[in-house]
Amino acid sequence: MKARMYDVVVIGAGVVGTATAFALARRGLSVAILDRGEPGRGASFGNAGHIASEEVEPLTSLGTLAYAARTAFWPKRPLRVGLAHGLRSAGWIARFLLACRPSAFARGTDALGRLLEKAVPAMEDALAAANARDLLFKRGNYFVAETAAGLRALESDASRLAAHGVAVVSAKLDDIRTAAPWTAHWAKGGVYFSQSAHVADPYRVVQAFLAGAIRAGAVLERFEVEHLDTSADGVALSGGGRRIAAAHAVIACGARSGRLAADVGDFLPMQAERGYHLTFDPAPVALDRPLLAYERRVFFGPMSCGLRITGFSELAPPDAPPTEKLFAVLAHHFTALTRCPAPANASSWCGERPSLPDFLPAIGRSPRNSRVIYACGHQHLGLTLSAATADIVARLIVEHDERAAVPAFRPGRFG
Repeated sequence: MKARMYDVVVIGAGVVGTATAFALARRGLSVAILDRGEPGRGASFGNAGHIASEEVEPLTSLGTLAYAARTAFWPKRPLRVGLAHGLRSAGWIARFLLACRPSAFARGTDALGRLLEKAVPAMEDALAAANARDLLFKRGNYFVAETAAGLRALESDASRLAAHGVAVVSAKLDDIRTAAPWTAHWAKGGVYFSQSAHVADPYRVVQAFLAGAIRAGAVLERFEVEHLDTSADGVALSGGGRRIAAAHAVIACGARSGRLAADVGDFLPMQAERGYHLTFDPAPVALDRPLLAYERRVFFGPMSCGLRITGFSELAPPDAPPTEKLFAVLAHHFTALTRCPAPANASSWCGERPSLPDFLPAIGRSPRNSRVIYACGHQHLGLTLSAATADIVARLIVEHDERAAVPAFRPGRFG
């Protein structure tokens, strides 16, 4: 059977994939969105809803290494690597350590900072085009410390971020307590990031981008790509006895992007870095904007469906079952910080963030075949950078504007 030919196939229907498909379809291209599961149910589903324009520093830093060493034996530590999986991931960890060199960290910070400047405006424009501007709230966010030592460290971090152009000021305790009254018994101080934003529900953002793409002519297909063939004229994807062809392919399928990259002849050392959440519906305590409990590294996000608490960075095999005790740790943090028992009807979730060892995304053309474009590896910043990434991909494919590609994010940087 002859395969239908599209201008672009977007592999992956998470927030980056749907934002990209929407950007391309709006510009008049014929687009197919392919995913093996339900759109938006992967890593995009369970994040804190935070548009983190302040997160200009990659996790690859000497500070991260020091923090990991200091908390290695804490039973409730936020960074976790199982011994067996750590041994299997030795190459990824070695590249992570290399990326922690000050020179590499500085380059990554500069590149992320330049892209993050566009994160909120790009999200605002994309949601407006999708008739979903009401999902976005531009109220900033707080990082709050519960100890004097933690506050000193937080203020040092804030000073460093300010030097990179991040809009951050010391927060008044009265303002923190107005936004989150339950912090009164523990907050020693904090900082306020005025230019960040949050969304009411990250899953609804994916739905809005997908609906917008379909209105613009895109099609969605349940399709697990088993193999990707490339040529000078285009790409062909096969799976389940079916075949789909296109002039271009955008690989945006999260932690599984590395396998398809291998079909192209590229090397993307992608790791599934898992995060966890509990969502309480209705919200048991008040919160009007995102808030990070600094020492515990747990994040509270207000949602249209209630309140969400997220945390942990856990390296684990793809599709491994959740570490159940981590949900209990999140509930412990919630109760300790709010003095409110965690509701028994909380929904729990564990998802795989697609993370490359330098904690920078891969955005740009394949060095092996220019018909393949990568938009993956966004780690903790998938929602944040989705619309900005979509703009880059659209400029590459529609406008043939190679200046859109950011050298630090080139997919071929790992060899």
